[in-house]
Amino acid sequence: CFMDSDILTLRPNLVDNIVKKGCVSLTPAASMGWAKQSVWPAIYAAAEVSMPTERIRLMKQKKGGGRLPYFSSGLFSFPEQYRTPDGKSFPQVWMDVAQALDAADLPAKRPYLDQMSLPLAIQKSGLQWNLLPDAQHFILGGKARGEPLPTDRDIYAVHYRQWALIKELGLTAYAKQVLFAHAGIKKVALADEADPDPKSLRRTEKQLARREQAPVSDEPLTPSDKASAKAARKARKLARIEPAIASVDLGRQADEAAAKAARKARNLDRAHKKAAAPEAKSEAAE
Repeated sequence: CFMDSDILTLRPNLVDNIVKKGCVSLTPAASMGWAKQSVWPAIYAAAEVSMPTERIRLMKQKKGGGRLPYFSSGLFSFPEQYRTPDGKSFPQVWMDVAQALDAADLPAKRPYLDQMSLPLAIQKSGLQWNLLPDAQHFILGGKARGEPLPTDRDIYAVHYRQWALIKELGLTAYAKQVLFAHAGIKKVALADEADPDPKSLRRTEKQLARREQAPVSDEPLTPSDKASAKAARKARKLARIEPAIASVDLGRQADEAAAKAARKARNLDRAHKKAAAPEAKSEAAE
C-alpha cells in the first residue's frame, strides 16, 4: 500500500478494508481540472491501450454523467507478488505506460503523469480496479474547502495537501500527537559500531522508552491540557539546564579570579620597572 506523506490517519483500520485480491484498490480522483474528457482517446492511443467501457464519478463531482476512470495516486494498494504473463510487476507496467505517455505530445504531463497513466497501467497489467469509499481516503480542499468532515460515516484518513486545511478542521493537536508518538526521537547519536558510546546509547534508550510510555489520546488537547504540558516541558527544561547554569557560574568565578590575579601581576611588573628606571638613567649618565 502506498500513501502520500500528506495523509493523516484518524482511526485504526483493517487491511481487508483497503486490499482486494487481483485488484488495485484506490479512490477516484477529487477532480480533473487539467483537461477535458476529450483528451483521453489520445492518451490511450499513445500507450496502445484500448479505452474502457466503464465510467465512474469523481470524488468531488457535483454534476454531469460518468467519466472515464481517473484515480487518485495518493493512496492505493496493489498485489506485490502479481506478475504479468511476461513477468512484469504492476509498478513495472506502470513505469512503461508512464514513459510512453511522457514521450507523446500530450497536455499537462507535469504534474499529472502519474494519475494520467494509472488507469491505463491497471488495465494493461491485467489487474482490475477496486473503488474504495471516500472514507478510506478523504481528499480535502478544492471547492469543498471549509466544509466539515462528514458525520454520517467514519473517516479513516484525510489527504490534506496543506497544513492549513488540518488547522481549519481542528485536527492540529491530534496530528501533532500522532506525529510525536510515531516519529521516534528528534536526534540520533551515531556511534562507532566497534566501540559505541555507552552514554549515547543509554540516552537514546531512555528517549525511546519515554515515547513508548507516553499516552496518546484520540481526543484533541484541551486548553488546560496544553497549559499542563507546557508547564511540564518548562520544568524538564529547567531541570536539564540548572546543572549547566551552575557550571557556568563556577567557571565565571574562576575566570574572574584568574583575571584579577593577572591584573595584579601586571601592576606589580609595572611598579618594578618604574622603580628600576631612575637607576638605569643614572648609570647611562655616568
